Amino acid sequence: MKFIYKLLLLLLFGISIFACSYNRFEKSVIKGINLYSTLEENERFIKEIFYNYNPKNLEKELSITDTTILSKIEINPINDGKSVSLEITFHNEAIQYKEKTKEYLTKLVNAKIEQYKYNAYFLDQAEQRSEFVFKMINQGRYDVIWNEMSSKHLRWRNTEQEFYNGLDDIKSNMNLSLKRKLTERVILDKVEGIENTLVSLHYLYEDGSYLEMILEDAADNIKLVALGGNSKNK
Repeated sequence: MKFIYKLLLLLLFGISIFACSYNRFEKSVIKGINLYSTLEENERFIKEIFYNYNPKNLEKELSITDTTILSKIEINPINDGKSVSLEITFHNEAIQYKEKTKEYLTKLVNAKIEQYKYNAYFLDQAEQRSEFVFKMINQGRYDVIWNEMSSKHLRWRNTEQEFYNGLDDIKSNMNLSLKRKLTERVILDKVEGIENTLVSLHYLYEDGSYLEMILEDAADNIKLVALGGNSKNK
């Protein structure tokens, strides 16, 4: 019995060593992402960076041919109460790409920091403009919004009646009087035929409903381009 017991212990020990060696991982950290004055804003900024992130670009940049590698790289924000950092975890075969991946993501983060610094005034003005749009919707002043709306873009173009119907649909399915939180301010990639900068503002309501508003940095004003929402039940 003692022999069998010892044998089982050795087998379990061997399995644990094998498991540990098979599930190897290493971490790398991009420290001190402090574009904004608060930790909450910097955490939001990380979400904005990766909202439209396409990992296939990393695959192409590093000439990765193994299509399973990307699934073995985890990217997570870390808030230690003093600063916000980006932690990258590499599992098994992905470890060999550790340094190059960190270099690529560091360049991405730094480029986004410069982009958001350059557009800081526009982003703040877009937030203010969104509050005006919310106010007009709640008052039923759809005509005011429509008359100042940017209607040049085929991708989002509606007739006036279609626009009004869309606002009615949002108001009937969402309680816009509830408390809302701005969760992301995503600067959109260039849209064909549009020279101006576009930002997508994402709002989450306390009941779980969601609303997105796209605004344009037009020369004469910040203009609404499109908006849409989903209630918590959709």
